[in-house]
Amino acid sequence: MEYATQKEVRHHKEHIKDTIEHLEFYLDCAKNKNNVDEDGFIQPISYEWRKVAELALDLANESDFFDRYEEIHKELHREQKND
Repeated sequence: MEYATQKEVRHHKEHIKDTIEHLEFYLDCAKNKNNVDEDGFIQPISYEWRKVAELALDLANESDFFDRYEEIHKELHREQKND
C-alpha cells in the first residue's frame, strides 16, 4: 500500500491553491467577456471557457488525490488501533 507523504500533501494543496486562482481569473474574464493576452496573442472568449473547464477538471483530479489519501489515512489508523 502506498502512503502520501506530508511533502506530497503540501504539493497538492499548493497546486489546488494556484489552480483556484487561475480558475477565478479565467472565469472572471470569460464572464465579463474580456479577452486574455496569452503569450502575446489575444485569445477569444471560447479559449477562456475552455481554460475554465480544463482547470475545473484539474481540481477534480486533485480532489481525487485527497479522497484516496483520506481513505488510506483512515485505514492506517484502523490498523494501528487493532495492533
